[in-house]
Amino acid sequence: MLSQNQLTHLLVLLSFLDFLAVSMVVPQLGLRIRELGASQFTSGLISSAYGAIQLFSSTFHGVCCDKFGRRPVLLFCLFFILISYANLALASCFLSMVLNRCLLGLVKHTQSTFKVMGGDITSGAARSTFVSRTNTLSGLAFMIGPFLTASLFDNETRRNIARKF
Repeated sequence: MLSQNQLTHLLVLLSFLDFLAVSMVVPQLGLRIRELGASQFTSGLISSAYGAIQLFSSTFHGVCCDKFGRRPVLLFCLFFILISYANLALASCFLSMVLNRCLLGLVKHTQSTFKVMGGDITSGAARSTFVSRTNTLSGLAFMIGPFLTASLFDNETRRNIARKF
């Protein structure tokens, strides 16, 4: 079993990795959707649908966390986020992109869950430290993620990788 300090550090690390993944995927998403034949308008609708699904599924997520516990729900969400990101990367049709984006909208409540879990296990100065570390590393992830994506996968490299699958 992890100590409170270890669990706090793990939550901060997972939060950073979650934001890093988002900052690497989202900037490429519109381009990828347009590569599959969608218009700019349709790409925007898909992005907006994600937010709308998040808005309506957040209450359900909270109820599930209260009923089943935050940890099992978080693990469930992380599992489906992993599947969805892998499918987004390998998607070869527009419908697959839409369905995966909708799945992400349903389960991508990790940041709120991390913050609530951190609040549950910390108090006072430790809570302030947890929040400041999480916020600092989220900013760092949003600076690093797009740079990593641009460095690792230019358009030609991504097309060559996609052809192999």
